[in-house]
Amino acid sequence: MKGLIRGAAGLAAVLAMSACNSDQTIDLMGPPTGIQATPSSAFTKTGDSVAILLRMVNDRNQAVPTQFTISNVGPAVTVAYDTKYRPDYTVGDTLSVPDVKPQQRYFAKGAAPGKATFTVTSGSLSATVTVIVQPKDLGAALNKTTGVKAGDTVTITAPSGLKFTPTSAVTFTTGALAVATRAADSSNIKVVMGPGAGGVATVTNVKQGYAPTLAAVTLASTNSLATTPAVTVVPTTVSTAAPVFGATMTVTLGGGLRLTSTSTITVGGRTAYILSKTADSATATIVPFGGSTGNVAYTNVVLSFLNAVILPALPGDKTVTVGAVTNDPNALAKATAPTVTLPAVGETLIFSDGSPYPASGACAGIGGGDGCRWYKFVLVAPLKVDIELKWDPNTTADLGLYSENGGATFNIDAFGGQAGGPEAKANITIPAGTTYFVNTYYAPGVPPFFHMKITGKP
Repeated sequence: MKGLIRGAAGLAAVLAMSACNSDQTIDLMGPPTGIQATPSSAFTKTGDSVAILLRMVNDRNQAVPTQFTISNVGPAVTVAYDTKYRPDYTVGDTLSVPDVKPQQRYFAKGAAPGKATFTVTSGSLSATVTVIVQPKDLGAALNKTTGVKAGDTVTITAPSGLKFTPTSAVTFTTGALAVATRAADSSNIKVVMGPGAGGVATVTNVKQGYAPTLAAVTLASTNSLATTPAVTVVPTTVSTAAPVFGATMTVTLGGGLRLTSTSTITVGGRTAYILSKTADSATATIVPFGGSTGNVAYTNVVLSFLNAVILPALPGDKTVTVGAVTNDPNALAKATAPTVTLPAVGETLIFSDGSPYPASGACAGIGGGDGCRWYKFVLVAPLKVDIELKWDPNTTADLGLYSENGGATFNIDAFGGQAGGPEAKANITIPAGTTYFVNTYYAPGVPPFFHMKITGKP
């Protein structure tokens, strides 16, 4: 009985002591020693929020009910108290959220990419919370969105805290472009727009300067570029609009357009011979095909600043009319055959001639043709050449090319070439001395002209 009385007396004493302090929890658990944030370092994205749970704890890690003050909030975030967190029946049957409770919840919302901190205080205790705000996009990064045409420059600027890298690649929703410059401080990239390019810009390998250990990200702009007009015509300058048959002329491409190694140039739909191109590939020396009349057009051209993108076939804005076919009367017989100077190694010669062809008697033993024309080549040393013979595709005739040297006749078509019209090709070595090339036609029609392309090979 005495033990029970002493126990009751002890409990009464404890209750009496606790009545002297308004916070009975502190009296029973011990005073608070710190503020605990979960998490103490958080990640979110611009426009998104992350929950931060705050507790004031004692040395036993027990929560002590309290309220907190938020201060020193960095510019990359805003911090808001959750007024609906942990409601309780604190007053009768009414559910409400107490101001003082063991755990409080706050939301840190990303305002801009960056690293921010804020201070949590309760009484004499404080703690610091760190929030890394990662970007969702580049924002309105394009300095122009309308009125841009192919060849114009658009600047893409990174939001504060973000940096482009030397390996950052830029694409738009459609079309192609070329990177012109990258700012030394990695803050922007200038790009030259190609035709048909538009939409949002996407940039890879964007680094977050405020968190250099984080992996690079790919981000898109929120503003959009109106599609640049397509290239529909090649501004063209011609050295003459009325070249004589077989003569050379030049064509120069404007508008920043350039020829490539696979480009073709046509006049009136017929492919011209390209003899040479200038170093910048803007001008070509050509021989138009005989009988050509009409628009100068191109295939496989590029823009000078975008040479990896082949443009579709394009017309030029000039027309050309090739003069009437002419012929060399000396080519009618071997005895009067005109001498043709062959090109040096690496150079190309185009020579052209027209009808008529004499009767087959003048070509006795030369391929059994219906007529032939003779040309003489004189060399001091053998020369390897590629030969390409072309003639009017509108004729039903066939041409054969033969070589006569020292009385021996060779069918050049058979030397790795092809027989039949409207072209013949060969790769041969012309021996030293005098060699006659014999251009022989086969009925039913007489070709009105031909072109022979000879290229000296090493």
